[in-house]
Amino acid sequence: MAAQALVWLSAASAFVLCVLTVLPLIRTGHWIARCCDFPRLQILALCLVPLSFVVLSAMLATWEAYHTSILCALTLIAAWQAWRILHYTRVWPSDVPTKVPSSHSLDVMIVNLDYENDKKAEVLSTLHESKADVLLLIEIDDKWNNGLDVLRKTYPFEHGVVRDDGLGILILSQHKFAEAEVCHLVDDQRASIRCIINPGSQPVELYALHPRPPGLKAQDRDGRYNSRERDAELVLVAKHVRDADPMHRMVLGDLNDVAWSHTTRLFQRLSGMKDPRIGRAYLSTFHAEYPLLRYPLDHIFVSDELGVSKLKRIKVPGSDHFGVFATILIPNGNSPDSNDENATESDLQEAEDIVDAAFEKDPTD
Repeated sequence: MAAQALVWLSAASAFVLCVLTVLPLIRTGHWIARCCDFPRLQILALCLVPLSFVVLSAMLATWEAYHTSILCALTLIAAWQAWRILHYTRVWPSDVPTKVPSSHSLDVMIVNLDYENDKKAEVLSTLHESKADVLLLIEIDDKWNNGLDVLRKTYPFEHGVVRDDGLGILILSQHKFAEAEVCHLVDDQRASIRCIINPGSQPVELYALHPRPPGLKAQDRDGRYNSRERDAELVLVAKHVRDADPMHRMVLGDLNDVAWSHTTRLFQRLSGMKDPRIGRAYLSTFHAEYPLLRYPLDHIFVSDELGVSKLKRIKVPGSDHFGVFATILIPNGNSPDSNDENATESDLQEAEDIVDAAFEKDPTD
């Protein structure tokens, strides 16, 4: 009786894990499917639960064909999840070099402050001690903005927008902006920043983003937001990079998406941008307070000719996100000759469909 119960438990658990694995493969913006993109590592670890049930059942009785079926299903689930995660470990070749000949460096740090965070003095101390050349501050409201004077002595140049409810975004820089603008690519409430700085012999364009997360409860209607606005914002930035003149570029921010999702990989194929985490580190940044529910949501992508010599998480007191610190290596001399995108005709058509859907559909559909 106990053996049979364990078989049913293992089958039910394997079925749930199978559903969580298959849902992200469906090309839909529904928040449930898109949120299932996130827990790759967690699903892989949870495969141990039905596996233990199968082993215990076989020990209590005899090994049967259904044990083999469940084991095969678990093996496929685990292999699929591991394949996605494997890219972000040291066993995989790195996409971004750690050394670039004849280069100078730019230290960049992303920090989601968390607008409800009450440890402002400790956070400001952490930011000051980072000695980054450029700070991207996300979820900056009036209370945070009013306390930044201690940083403005070190960072005299700034651009962005200050808003309540986690919608503010601001870049502080030690380098003067050659260009700077606040953009609203999809949503009037969700701002992004495009700026150009000149830290050396060649300009560098930065795109800073904080798109709406899928699954966020809608404030003005019933339901939760789908991922269409987030996806469209990433696609629009990718298309800008693809169509613009060649230049050293970075795209960074809290993208509310994981590195291995279909949308993020589409963004990379469209833009030609590289992910320095590949071949290095998983670098999960959210949620800082729950180690078992932690995903890599904060990103830095760089154009093909750039290098990254340092990439690490920074503990941000009181925030639900870790910060990300990176030392970007910028080659001296001429800008790159071209954007090395790898998009197919199917990718280009999908990108158009994603943008059309974001402007035509109810964001909670």
